[in-house]
Amino acid sequence: MQEIREFVIDKIKYDSVPRVKHYSEALYNDLFRNGLRRPLEVEGPDSLGFVYLKDGYLRGEAIKRIRDKHPERFKTIKCLVVNKEITTPLERNLERLGDAFYSSKMTGFEKQRYIENAINEGISERDLAKRFNVTVSVIRRIRKGESVPEGLRMEIAMLKGSQEALRTIYHLDTSQEFVDNMLDRLREGELKTIHATSIKRVISAEWYERLDNVGKESVILKTIEQTEFTKEAASLINLNEVVKRDPTENKDLIHPWIIYLCEEIEAINEMIPNDISEHVNSIQKRRLKNATFKFLDRIKWVYGERTSFGGMMYRFKMKEKNDDIL
Repeated sequence: MQEIREFVIDKIKYDSVPRVKHYSEALYNDLFRNGLRRPLEVEGPDSLGFVYLKDGYLRGEAIKRIRDKHPERFKTIKCLVVNKEITTPLERNLERLGDAFYSSKMTGFEKQRYIENAINEGISERDLAKRFNVTVSVIRRIRKGESVPEGLRMEIAMLKGSQEALRTIYHLDTSQEFVDNMLDRLREGELKTIHATSIKRVISAEWYERLDNVGKESVILKTIEQTEFTKEAASLINLNEVVKRDPTENKDLIHPWIIYLCEEIEAINEMIPNDISEHVNSIQKRRLKNATFKFLDRIKWVYGERTSFGGMMYRFKMKEKNDDIL
C-alpha cells in the first residue's frame, strides 16, 4: 500500500545509473517559492532507515542546492512510498528506462547508459525490446552512440545537444578540421537531430563516395542549409507565385523577385564545371541547347528584339558595357 512519509534528505539514496545533472533555474525557483508539491517516489525504508529513489532525481538535486544556501529549508522531504519491499538497482533502472521511452525524462545519452547497464547485467537487446514494447532496431539505434567516447557524449548531454547528431558528425569521413567545426556548431546548438537525419541521407545516397573531402564537406554544408524550412524560404515561394500569377497587380514585388531569380540563376551557374564540355555528347548538348533557348525566350525582354534575314531574331550578347554595374 502506498503512503506519504517524510524523510531527511540524507536518508534518501540514489544508487542507480548516474543521471546527467541539468541545472534548472525554473525548477529551483519553483521549489524555493512553492515547496515540493509533488512528492519524490521511493522504496523502503530498509533496516537502517534508508529509502531508495525511484522518481524525482532532478527535484532532489534542486532541493540539495536550496539547502546548501538555506539549511533551514527542507529539513524533511515529502515522499511517496510506492513499495515497502526494496527492489534491485537494475529493476529500478529498467523501470526508469521504460518510462523514458514514452516521455522526455531522459536525454539520449542517459538512455544509452541505462541500456549499457542492462546489457552488462545480462539482459539481451531482444528482451529489452520486448519489455518496453519497442523494436530491437530502436534499442540498437540508441546503442550506436556507444561508439563515441563517453566524455564527448557526456559533454554534449550536459549542453542538451542531440546524441544522434553527435554520432553522425563524429563518424563523418571528412577532414578532422571539418568534423571539429561541426562539433563546435553542435555545441552552440546550431545542429540538431533533424540535421543528422538529412546528413545521413546524403552520405548514403548514390555518388557520394565519388567525392573527395572537399566535395563531401560541400554537400554536407548544403544539406544542412536546406534541412530546415525557414520563414525566408516560405516567403520566397509565395513571392514567386504572386509575381508569376499577376505581375501587373504586384509591381511592388518585382524588385525582390528579380533578386531572387538572379540568385537562383547564379546557383545554376555554379553547378556547371569549366572543363565539362569535352565530356558532353551531341544529344546532351541538344538538350542543354533546347533548355537554354526556352529560358532565353522567357526573358527576351531583357535583350530586346531585332529583325534579321526577313525573320524575327533576338539580339543576344554575352556581355555588354555596364552589365556589372548593379
